[in-house]
Amino acid sequence: MRGLFKHYLNISTAIFLFVGCQNPKEKTSTPKHSLDNTSWELIAFANHDLEGTTITLNFETEKLHGLGVCNNYFSLFSYQANKITIQAVGATRKMCAKNSKLEIDYFKILSNTSSYEIKDNLLIIENRLGKLEYKKVSP
Repeated sequence: MRGLFKHYLNISTAIFLFVGCQNPKEKTSTPKHSLDNTSWELIAFANHDLEGTTITLNFETEKLHGLGVCNNYFSLFSYQANKITIQAVGATRKMCAKNSKLEIDYFKILSNTSSYEIKDNLLIIENRLGKLEYKKVSP
């Protein structure tokens, strides 16, 4: 019985030391440009006229939200290097008097985003369906 207890104690100690010695910063990689706590306004969306429309995108830690054409939206996201994954977008259900197709297309591209790039004060998000270009908004 003593031998079994010693064996259990040795294994427990080894696990404790192994887990305790890991550096938590090594588990995740920090992207070149952080999106956390940034705000953006859409300035270009292929084949869509944005005149008179304000579409925003705000990033928090692992969450995003903004204003579409007429509905507020929200989602979860994660990113690493230049890859970003945005979960399906949820939104309020106000009836858009005009530009409802713009909002539907916007949510569709945002939900299927695969990559992003930040150049100066511009954020470019794209996938096989199209490209969204935003300008940074001061907090």
